Amino acid sequence: MKHATSLIVAVLLAAIAGGCKGMQQRFVPYTAGQSVGRLTKRSVQFYEGDIATVLALNPTVIGTVIVSGNGRAKFEDCERRAAEEAALRGGTHFVTMDERVIQQIATVPGYSHTTSSASAGAVATRSFAAAGAQATSSTTSVASQTYTTQAPVAQYRVLRIEWERWGDLPRALQPVLSR
Repeated sequence: MKHATSLIVAVLLAAIAGGCKGMQQRFVPYTAGQSVGRLTKRSVQFYEGDIATVLALNPTVIGTVIVSGNGRAKFEDCERRAAEEAALRGGTHFVTMDERVIQQIATVPGYSHTTSSASAGAVATRSFAAAGAQATSSTTSVASQTYTTQAPVAQYRVLRIEWERWGDLPRALQPVLSR
């Protein structure tokens, strides 16, 4: 019974913390990103030191990707999801704008279960003693429990550089053309 209770609690927490998928993402397009086609399977993440190089190629800012994870996710998981989502929306590059950890508190309600039984030959009525039967009863109770998890949430700016200009980028910043 204890193992089953732990499993139920784990499933409930996973659902509360981040949904059954574990991670969620949302793309917020800018006007420039409303109707662009996909160029790559995964967008390339760039960092503060790469900003001048990327901006020199006059990229189009097409939107923002917001990714949130469950209690088991890490920022690296958010980055992988952002790379896929940005590429799906036509982005070729993305940069981290904000990362934070959100504390989530979930309370799983307690419950009580009572099992009753009567000895063989007895009729299950209110008068067990009158029939000469013996009755037993057992109650299992589980108190409500509160759990705290921490989940990453990150926001990424999505840019698009047309494939004709990719050769002007250092190799580490060049996306792979989608076929």
